[in-house]
Amino acid sequence: MGRYDGFVELADRLIRKNGRAVKIRRNVSTTPVDVSKPWQGNTTSTQDTAAMAVFDQESAFEQFVRLASGRETPVRSNVQRTGLRALVPAKGLSFEPALAHKLVDGSDVYEITGIQQIRPGDAAVLYILELGA
Repeated sequence: MGRYDGFVELADRLIRKNGRAVKIRRNVSTTPVDVSKPWQGNTTSTQDTAAMAVFDQESAFEQFVRLASGRETPVRSNVQRTGLRALVPAKGLSFEPALAHKLVDGSDVYEITGIQQIRPGDAAVLYILELGA
């Protein structure tokens, strides 16, 4: 057992308890539509891998400072940025999520726009996936 195996198990248990079933869709190969007519392009074969995820709505308030009449006059303007994140346990995944993959939640399909891997040691604990429409 590795030093961080307890973290891997804890993340998996908590996400399974509080999350829901999703799929991670990966492109596995491309084949020509018709070999004798290459101008018709290729078709992509995909593979869905079952996973669990907990979703989080991210919102951040940023403050901007504007310069007015030659002196620093702080004018605060709140800009809200929202995005959807999914926490996916690393346990049970045979691959690392990539930006080319998609996350499928029921009938919703999300692009993965960012990935943060939580890896305090030699084993990945979980992935934080930033999702876009």
